[in-house]
Amino acid sequence: LRWVGALALLPGLALAADVVWLEPGRPTRAVALTELKVTAEPRADLAAVATVRPGALIALLGGQDGSFVRVEAGGRIGYVARSAVGVVD
Repeated sequence: LRWVGALALLPGLALAADVVWLEPGRPTRAVALTELKVTAEPRADLAAVATVRPGALIALLGGQDGSFVRVEAGGRIGYVARSAVGVVD
């Protein structure tokens, strides 16, 4: 009976470790609400370095203040309009 208890405890410990230690290091995720034009700098008049389709998940790398946010999409890092992404909790 002790072995059954120990075996049941192991997955719980793995999940707790994931939540406590690994989750805080992961970037915040967001979903593209419209087609995103990722630019190299936080300016609207620049050419896009990447395009993200609507509904795609992206990683938010910077703060969520202001009109632009820093994102990573498809291996490219750049800026998109804050109003075009929705944060996934």
